[in-house]
Amino acid sequence: MANVGNLISFRKGESGNRNGRPRGSRNISTVLTGLMNEIAPESVVDASFIKFVSKGIKKPTIADALAARLVYEGVVNGQIPALREILDRTEGKAKQSIEIAKQVSLDTLVSVYGQWLEHCESLYKVYGVPMPTREEAIKEIKRGSAAYNVDNDSVLVALMDSGWTFLSDDHSDRSLLNGSTV
Repeated sequence: MANVGNLISFRKGESGNRNGRPRGSRNISTVLTGLMNEIAPESVVDASFIKFVSKGIKKPTIADALAARLVYEGVVNGQIPALREILDRTEGKAKQSIEIAKQVSLDTLVSVYGQWLEHCESLYKVYGVPMPTREEAIKEIKRGSAAYNVDNDSVLVALMDSGWTFLSDDHSDRSLLNGSTV
């Protein structure tokens, strides 16, 4: 078990390494990048696959040797990870598309827009922020309904039936529902 008496707790915002990393110290990426440009040792260059891949290069670097090894593993030995690495480095990583299902029920959309209208109403009452106009609200609801492939007429009717009467001057006036003015 650790010697608990030697443990020092630091105050919030205080570091245990007050001086930080010393100036001029190199991280692993810097060291590896520097090594890639150095001339490869003869013992590495003597490998037949490196001689073959780096022919014509007077002094192959470690990067040349590494690339030769990658080509050898991928092409000669048929190693899929090596082939994938070669293709990723030369052709760029393949784009992956992720399809996100956008299934939203009518009830969910009515609930979300009902909450949005309630929020707009509370901002109006408390801070005097203007409510969206009837046309603005209907346009927004139609945009959201279309995005989620939900019938916008059904959303608007359900919102009006749940008390948001300003969406229609009276419940029988549903001229904006069919897209005539918005």
